[in-house]
Amino acid sequence: MQPAFFSRPCITMALDVFISYAIADKLTADAACAALEAEGIRCWIAPRDVLPGMDYAEAIIEAIEKARGMLLIFSSNANRSNQVKREVERAVHHGIPIIPFRIEDVPPNRALEYFISAPHWLDALTPPLEQHLKYLASTIRMLLSRTEVGSEASTAQSRSVSGQVAAGPGSHLSGSSSTPVGSTSAPANQPGTRAGSSNVSGSGYQFSSNVQPDSSGAAVGVPVTTIPRKSNAPLMIFILVGVVAVIVAGMVGLGVVAFFLLQHAVPRPSPYANVTPTPLPRATASSTPFVVQTTPTPGTIPTDNYSDAQSALAAAASYEKSGNYEKAIAAYDAALGFGAKNAETLNKRANCYKQLAQYDKAIADYDAAIEINSTNPNYFNDRGIAYWRKGDYDRAIADYDKTLQLDPKYAYAYNNRGLAYYDKKDAARAVSDYEQSMKIDPRYADPYYNRGIYYYDKSDYESAIKDYSAAVERDPKYANAFYNRGLCYQSLKQNDKAISDYTSAIQINANFVDAYNNRGLIYARLNDYDRAIQDYNEAIARNANYYLGYYNRGIANAKKKQYDDAINDYTEAVRLNPDYESAYFNRGESYSAKGDYNKAISDYSVAIHLVPRNADSFNDRGIAYFHLAQYDKAIEDYTQAISLNSNYADAFYNRGNAYTNAGSFALAINDYNVALRLKPNNPDTYNNRGIVYYDQGEYDRAISDYNEAIRIDPTYARGYQNRGLAYQKKGVTKQANEDFAQARKLGFKN
Repeated sequence: MQPAFFSRPCITMALDVFISYAIADKLTADAACAALEAEGIRCWIAPRDVLPGMDYAEAIIEAIEKARGMLLIFSSNANRSNQVKREVERAVHHGIPIIPFRIEDVPPNRALEYFISAPHWLDALTPPLEQHLKYLASTIRMLLSRTEVGSEASTAQSRSVSGQVAAGPGSHLSGSSSTPVGSTSAPANQPGTRAGSSNVSGSGYQFSSNVQPDSSGAAVGVPVTTIPRKSNAPLMIFILVGVVAVIVAGMVGLGVVAFFLLQHAVPRPSPYANVTPTPLPRATASSTPFVVQTTPTPGTIPTDNYSDAQSALAAAASYEKSGNYEKAIAAYDAALGFGAKNAETLNKRANCYKQLAQYDKAIADYDAAIEINSTNPNYFNDRGIAYWRKGDYDRAIADYDKTLQLDPKYAYAYNNRGLAYYDKKDAARAVSDYEQSMKIDPRYADPYYNRGIYYYDKSDYESAIKDYSAAVERDPKYANAFYNRGLCYQSLKQNDKAISDYTSAIQINANFVDAYNNRGLIYARLNDYDRAIQDYNEAIARNANYYLGYYNRGIANAKKKQYDDAINDYTEAVRLNPDYESAYFNRGESYSAKGDYNKAISDYSVAIHLVPRNADSFNDRGIAYFHLAQYDKAIEDYTQAISLNSNYADAFYNRGNAYTNAGSFALAINDYNVALRLKPNNPDTYNNRGIVYYDQGEYDRAISDYNEAIRIDPTYARGYQNRGLAYQKKGVTKQANEDFAQARKLGFKN
């Protein structure tokens, strides 16, 4: 019989409450959901109420539109979650009242404050949570009862006016000696990683990783299953946090019924990264090259008790040189207080404000300096940098124009104007300015560096390497130039040169965490996971909040099959970045590798919640259902993966396996046919299609498929074993025995 598909019911009646929350607050959200539903309040919460096969974003929008209220679980995690912000905005757009339930004593960020500054807040800051949940339920019940009265009155009025009622918004180990052996193909990527082509882009470096096939044996004639490496069972677990009294029974106790599966599902090769690379390097703007400075007398120790303007200026210069910009500003304040209000002092104080990213204060000082002296090109150049850092590129360009009017040979201004043009997406003018800067000052490194970024963004790595090489020739201590050149070599898979450049960057700047991270990626690409982990450790030691370090170390640990360590690293990565979909996905891979399929499913579901159109997450969750012998759900997920990527060979293959175990042999053969068209050299697909023909008594067609599997891989033991079984059925005993002997020779064990 055909597998039963879940159909997506439309929401035809108003929900009571849509629950919006950050992934990191899922336990509290589930507790709130359980408490409300215990009081008869109908809740919608993701991912529980998103049925397989429906577009995730569409499901959320539909639920918000139908809800009568939104419960916002508010915390610092919600502040950081883009998903929460989008859901709140949609609720406001549709006029849905929002009830913020604050579980952490933090103010909303500006994006959320814009939407939720007016509503009354419910606080749950002190334990026990249970009493707050009870009050929350009673409050929402009261609010809903009020809206019901208003709704009934509105409906009655519309009826009396219009006279019409307004529409409301697989397997077996039976011991049969004639059962063929399922294929155990190598999963396309190792659990704990997201494999893909080696590629460095602006958003991330990616490299492929392959896993060795699982070894499994069986007595002659007993089916050996090809087992999917990842598993999901959509957990419907409503957990009450800590001291919450009412615990809603979930599906934690799912029994593992995927018992010696007949067919083998292969985890997909992911089309993108298992490592997220360092962001693109930041271009540099050049500050005034020749500002006249008041230097302290040798041996002078700055003091906060200044006797005159000269001592204050000397102290300010000393503080500024040491990078203590706050004290430098205080000293400049004192100098100005002594009557030293001149353009140079104002410009210097502005430079300190700029270093502290206090751009408005910096611009005010530059304005005052220019008012006093409008002929100094340095002041316009420096103010242009402040505007550029604020993202006001037009005003920055205007200031650089003025600088060049005052001094047409000002190389720094050409470089800086090039940066502003580049950020305005005017690459032609940017490159023209960089090259003009080079002509004026051939020893100036920055324009070569910045033109290198232009070439890098175009994936013209050879030209970029030439420019970065020119930059380091002019400035041998230019750590960023070594780092960027390393990125180019990494993109070209010139691993030794990339490692050398990252090492040079680290030698110049011992705290260059991105260089440690990317050197670790190269070591991982070379399968030197211990050295990769050492580099990730160095990055984390220098920045404990460097989530990429934890994430990439998790991948290296997973490669070493140290799945508990990998899970700990992914958990830290999502703590630091609650919307990091790849970390949830890869943690799911590690849970799956451990056989903890329920937790794997939970993580895959979160990944789908964050990135609803990722075919890989659906495919791997389908494999999880397959592991649990929930073939209908597996088929739903594989179908969704195929709808997102119609050339997804592994998803067709996996769905074929699920159809086989569900007894839908015709559909299975159709899927195997498509999988072979998309990936014609996969011996597992031929082997598994051969099994279907064998089960239907079509032994000649089965033998033909086993022949193809053996042709593709002459060491394919299961192909010989299964072909032997087919020959045995046909009564060709000699050929059957020869195949059985070859299977044993290749490692197939009874």
